[in-house]
Amino acid sequence: MMRIPFDPSRSADQSFSVLIPEHQVVELRMVWNTRASGWDVLVSGPSGSVGFLRLKPRWPLLLEHLAISPIDGDIIALPLQGGSGKGLDDFDALGSSWGLFWLSQDDVKAWRSANGLG
Repeated sequence: MMRIPFDPSRSADQSFSVLIPEHQVVELRMVWNTRASGWDVLVSGPSGSVGFLRLKPRWPLLLEHLAISPIDGDIIALPLQGGSGKGLDDFDALGSSWGLFWLSQDDVKAWRSANGLG
């Protein structure tokens, strides 16, 4: 698991690249949806892109799209500070109360097992 640095104060529509060490480059476009109060994410990798998918708390973003996933592993939002703080539906919560993380395939398997999905 690797934390992806993200600062919502930069823009409500931002694109950036993340180097997963010794693995791959992941391109993310994060867009704040004011109507739904949530972050929509476009994920791009070596084999294409998929999105815009809604970032949900504690749920792997690409879990339901494994067949077309453009990256190895997955992206997940997890609470920081032991779960206290703002909800993920607050614009500035991602990066302060919530962290954005890349999960390796082994991390995804462990998450699935821990949550009764595998």
